[in-house]
Amino acid sequence: MLVDYAIAGGFPVPGRDGPEDPLDLGAVSLGQALLLLARLGGYLNRRNDTPPGHQTVWEGYMRLAVGAQTLERVEEHGDGSAYHAFAAHRQRQREAQSRGRG
Repeated sequence: MLVDYAIAGGFPVPGRDGPEDPLDLGAVSLGQALLLLARLGGYLNRRNDTPPGHQTVWEGYMRLAVGAQTLERVEEHGDGSAYHAFAAHRQRQREAQSRGRG
């Protein structure tokens, strides 16, 4: 699930040639997986950068975990009702704020 989320987020996963190819988890090494997590955590992966630290990898993991949980909840409401409920909630908040200012 987490690797699927990384792919959906546009992060390239080694071992995957195209969107129709099945994901070959054997082709993703531990170092490549850590690099993906570090990139989510803000690591830029420039030529002269030092390897990412544990804090950067942890921040990437937390972002990935939150994104995966969000996708799971959206999939539970396959009709998009979770999104529409949130949008309606935000609209009510905006209306309440505009009444308070006026």
